[in-house]
Amino acid sequence: MLRGRFLIAMLIALAATLAGCGDPAGSDGITGEYTLRTVNGTAVPATLDPMTSIQAGSLELRRGGRFSFTIESSVPGSGPIPDRRVTTEEGTYTSSGSTISLFYEDVDANAVPVTGVVSGNTLTLAMPFGGAWVFVR
Repeated sequence: MLRGRFLIAMLIALAATLAGCGDPAGSDGITGEYTLRTVNGTAVPATLDPMTSIQAGSLELRRGGRFSFTIESSVPGSGPIPDRRVTTEEGTYTSSGSTISLFYEDVDANAVPVTGVVSGNTLTLAMPFGGAWVFVR
C-alpha cells in the first residue's frame, strides 16, 4: 500500500514537471522568433515596389509584450550594385486570442498599429505597405 502511494506521488510529480515544460516558445503560444517567408504571396526575397526588394526579415515576440522587427532590404545604389539596408524596429504588442497588434516605439510609424493573426507557428501581418507578410516560427 505504501509502495502504491509512493508510485502515485511520483507520477503526479512527473506530470507536474512535464506540464511545466510546456510550449518552448512561451506559455502564451505566440512568443518566439519568426522568420519572414512571403511578402504579399511572393517568397522572400520579394520585390516590394519597383525600388525596394525585401531580402530577409525576422520578428521576435518576447514575453512581457515587447517585440523586435528586423528587415533586410535592398534599394538601387549609386552604382551597379544595390545598397543593402538592415532596419530594426522595437515596440510593444498585445494579443487577444489569435489576433496580435504591434505598436512601434517610433511615433510616426505607430500612427496605426500593425495587426495580424497567429495560427500555430504561422504569423500573418497586414502591413500598411506590401500587403500580407507571412512569418513562420
